[in-house]
Amino acid sequence: MNLKRKVIFVTVISIVLLQISCGKKDSEDSQDLKPIEMSQSVVDQPNQNDTTNQESEDSDNHVSTQQSSEEREQPAEESAVPDTEEDTESFGITVDYASALMYYNPDSYLECILDNSAYATQIGFEVNEPISDVSILCLSLNDDSASDELLFDAEAVYTIPELTPDMPLVVSASFGDTIPTIGISFQASSGDRRIYGITMSGEDQSILLSEIQLVQ
Repeated sequence: MNLKRKVIFVTVISIVLLQISCGKKDSEDSQDLKPIEMSQSVVDQPNQNDTTNQESEDSDNHVSTQQSSEEREQPAEESAVPDTEEDTESFGITVDYASALMYYNPDSYLECILDNSAYATQIGFEVNEPISDVSILCLSLNDDSASDELLFDAEAVYTIPELTPDMPLVVSASFGDTIPTIGISFQASSGDRRIYGITMSGEDQSILLSEIQLVQ
């Protein structure tokens, strides 16, 4: 009887130990498999940062391509046409309102007075090189001309043989804003005869010179 109990006890203990051993082995196998599954999941998952960067690069390339296309389609800017002021400067003469220096130093400039009223405007002509045969003109639009161009009749009311850089010319007169009534004629150092009408801008009141033609 005692021997039988011992055999049963030993058998039970063996079974328990075997179950414990199998349980540990299953637990170790399960732990070994989990990192492998996680590793595979990480490798297979697409990189979100790479995808975002790729989309950003594609967007930048699209914008750059669109800008390049617009630049190619944009027409070239037209060249600026030289204005009257640049043209007169090239012949050595500029005009502006008479400066305070001219007013307070009567011996420092020549003076032509065509209008002495309170409504008269004083303008000053200056040159950077001598010009000769200078005349201030009273102008009137010629209505009898068959030409499409505006032609003027002119009367010289003030004449000097030469205008030099150290002696400007001040003209006191009333100036129109569209059709010139006062003009200036001179011979440039190149030998060309230049004739300009004098007007006042209706926008900023600046003094303007426009080349005109006289009736022959």
